[in-house]
Amino acid sequence: MRKYAESEAYLELLKFLSSLGEKGWPLIIKDLAEGTIFSVNLLEDLTFTRYRYIMDEIRERNKARAFVDGKYNILPSLYSNVVEYSKQLLIILQGGSPFRKLKEYTVIDNGVRVRYMDGVLSIVNLEGYTGTVYTSEGQVVTTFVVTSTNDQHSISLPKGIYIVELTGSKKFVQKIFVE
Repeated sequence: MRKYAESEAYLELLKFLSSLGEKGWPLIIKDLAEGTIFSVNLLEDLTFTRYRYIMDEIRERNKARAFVDGKYNILPSLYSNVVEYSKQLLIILQGGSPFRKLKEYTVIDNGVRVRYMDGVLSIVNLEGYTGTVYTSEGQVVTTFVVTSTNDQHSISLPKGIYIVELTGSKKFVQKIFVE
């Protein structure tokens, strides 16, 4: 499907843009904004190794919005996801953090919600589950038991990306971003 990606010309362009580092991103994003769909693949090839979690978060947020109030919503297109991904990359270029702050609960499954805000990890509808918070490097920060249907745990997390794993009759995994 991406046969051109095996061509010498594509590999040379990729090498050149890689040598520019983050300075090359605006060039690709400008092409993307002008409708050059080829730019999507360049952007992925140059940035996904390090920043794939951003696109994963965009997709998860969109998935959470797919079924609201008993109705299906139209999900954004691949192109609009890439545009949002591009915006987040530009925030990084300006020295900011993507997804400044998650203010809403992240819906994981029917009624199951997880949120970290102001030093409190809130978990809804997972009573009896065991929770573990990991750093992005896989180190355990804390473990706990969810004791109610609207459970809250005070956890002081420094700026970074964390993984919350909740295990019981099912297993739920959620990324959280702390600024």
